[in-house]
Amino acid sequence: MIGMIVDPVVIGRIASRWPPEGLFASRTLDLIGGWAVRHFKKHGVPIGKELRTVFGEWAEGKKDEKVGEYVERLLLRLSEQREGEAKEQNSEYVLDLAGRVFNRGRLRRLREAIDGELDRNDVDAAQSRVDQFRRVELGTDQIFRPGQDIDVWREALSDDGQKPLITLPGDAGEFFGKEFARECFVAFTGGTTTGKSWWLLEFAYRATRQRNRTAVFEVGDMSLNQFARRMGQRALRRPKMSDRLMIPNGWDAAGELEKRRKRFEGITPKECMKAWEKVSYGKDLCRVQVHPNSSITAAGIESILVEWAMNGWVADVVIIDYADILAAPPGTEGRDCINENWKRMRRISQELHCLLITASQADAGSYTSELIKRGNFSDDRRKNDHVTAMIGINTTDEDKEDGMTRLNYMKRREEDFSQRRQVQVASCLAIGMPLVKSRFLVADDE
Repeated sequence: MIGMIVDPVVIGRIASRWPPEGLFASRTLDLIGGWAVRHFKKHGVPIGKELRTVFGEWAEGKKDEKVGEYVERLLLRLSEQREGEAKEQNSEYVLDLAGRVFNRGRLRRLREAIDGELDRNDVDAAQSRVDQFRRVELGTDQIFRPGQDIDVWREALSDDGQKPLITLPGDAGEFFGKEFARECFVAFTGGTTTGKSWWLLEFAYRATRQRNRTAVFEVGDMSLNQFARRMGQRALRRPKMSDRLMIPNGWDAAGELEKRRKRFEGITPKECMKAWEKVSYGKDLCRVQVHPNSSITAAGIESILVEWAMNGWVADVVIIDYADILAAPPGTEGRDCINENWKRMRRISQELHCLLITASQADAGSYTSELIKRGNFSDDRRKNDHVTAMIGINTTDEDKEDGMTRLNYMKRREEDFSQRRQVQVASCLAIGMPLVKSRFLVADDE
């Protein structure tokens, strides 16, 4: 109901399927839903705070305290939501829930009607009701009729449907573009000690800072204490212990990285908690779960996310550190277990309509290669088939000495790309920042 009142995607999809009798299994909610549908069809925008005005006009001369109580509760929820945790609700997930709610109510009414017909021994009438029953198609199960469903075209071509949940500054932000949008599945690939976990933490930090509900699953690469220390470093942008560090300051005209020396104090527990309270705006925006190595599958993570969603906390961004050390799904072995986990992660991004980010180990050839390419996968090439983008983390010994990384696309489903086009990133991991400055590099063939 809240979605119908405030969300143009939700009310747009429902309005096109709303029958005169309504879709809820509640006369009161069908009444309010009808107001929302009529307002949207007339004005093209959700009813929002105008609900109070419409209710006031309807209530003149009527004594229906139940409707008034519902409206007051809904308006209170709207007020809470405006101050709320996330910058926007997950419209597609709300529509999935709405489809289940509406169909459950319709099936109950159908059952009651059939029971009545059968009690009167009118089998033909009961069978006719069954034959005429049609599901309400709203979420992932909906049927798209290209020549009839204008609402699907509007959503598919709207800027909101392609708007990234996470943005970054500088050339790195331009490099990533719209890759971090809903229903995307992005993986980073690199050799050992190339900063994969630091990058995943960076996106967890930025996702939370940009008002997304962010779920982080540390599945064996680090303990909770280790991960928490890194979270503190990133939020405070300071090292664990007091130190003097060289911080990247940008590139000079000759292309040399300039650095400046800066004195830092160490971090304390209270400072870390206060910093993350500020990052998450004092709300329940970031949840972290740590699991031992090979102790949880992608399906296990999905079950946790679904449980949270059913209790009202729907993840916008899911980060798994990292995919290669997930447990093997029951009944699978070898490469099939790897493929099954990657398929399941893709399913999570689709069914929960969230952004999923993970990482994978590159093959042995990447250690001597200047640039990681699509063929540098480890274990199973089908990893590339399931992601919407695969990004290489490239570092030579010289890069590591200078504190720099080069990123390139190994796969990009939605846009053209060149594997040789790179963005160079200067980092300072001692203060938890894999991205301090960035610039594009010109490839040899450009």
